[in-house]
Amino acid sequence: MEAQSLNNGLLINSAQKLHFVAGRLLYGAVISICRIVPAEYGKMKTTSLTGKAAYDFEK
Repeated sequence: MEAQSLNNGLLINSAQKLHFVAGRLLYGAVISICRIVPAEYGKMKTTSLTGKAAYDFEK
């Protein structure tokens, strides 16, 4: 009975560690997306404004 209790404890501990690792990976992915998307949008907006300024200057 004690071995089964210990085994269940180890199983729960392993599940908690796996849950923690999965949570950290998900958190890292969300943070990366939150950094990359605005940066790429900013690059696109800057390129658009630069192109428009060059077009207006040539006119």
